Amino acid sequence: IMDIARYLNIPIEVQPIIVEDLVFADEAFITGTFYGIRPIKQIENFPPKSAKGEITQNLIIILEEIINNKNSLSEKWMKKLNITPCRDSL
Repeated sequence: IMDIARYLNIPIEVQPIIVEDLVFADEAFITGTFYGIRPIKQIENFPPKSAKGEITQNLIIILEEIINNKNSLSEKWMKKLNITPCRDSL
């Protein structure tokens, strides 16, 4: 995701954060291999945030383009594998 941010010329900082950093941020999201990028709507009992912000939306768009081989970053990140699934049940 940091590579995508750099690709979009979005400044990034890597540093420890506290809950208040997230609560008062204009946008916040979580990310992971399985679920991609998901905007955070609410943290603890603080008021909910609005829907996806522009930065989060742009990151999601580029990630989806990469996954679907519609972006030049796809070649760098994606490798096509020939996989034969196991037909035996466990």
